[in-house]
Amino acid sequence: MHWLTSLLILLPCCYALPQRNHSPKYVRRAFTKFHIVPDVIPSFNPVATLDVIFKDQSTGKHVHVAPGKNLTVKQTETIPQFLLKTENTSLFDGPFVIALVDPDAPKPQDPKNSPFRHMLGGDFRVKQDDGKLVNGSVALTEFAPPSPPDGSDPHR
Repeated sequence: MHWLTSLLILLPCCYALPQRNHSPKYVRRAFTKFHIVPDVIPSFNPVATLDVIFKDQSTGKHVHVAPGKNLTVKQTETIPQFLLKTENTSLFDGPFVIALVDPDAPKPQDPKNSPFRHMLGGDFRVKQDDGKLVNGSVALTEFAPPSPPDGSDPHR
């Protein structure tokens, strides 16, 4: 079963889709292509990107999230690391909100529980030495790994 980590929103300064080595313009097009805009959020104009990295528990390898890249349930069992990618260091001031949302729960063929919130953290700040975003308080919703039902198509 494949599962795409659906949506991470970085607020209040910018929105960012998890991805790696892509411009905000590319990310904006991906949001439209996968119908995140307007199905989940009405508009989207990113000013930075967010590198989201899961650690695959079966292989120990790091897996980077990218638009259109399907990840297995096994690859997304643990909370990912978040890294803010931008030339504009004024964005590093934070704090930021990160929300992991599945717009296709429980499955794209029947999204009756959509959107499903996999995580919501409201006090993320950038560590100046490495760009990692670290939550300075208890998450409003702790990370809940994906658990799509059998027969589910890949999620957005």
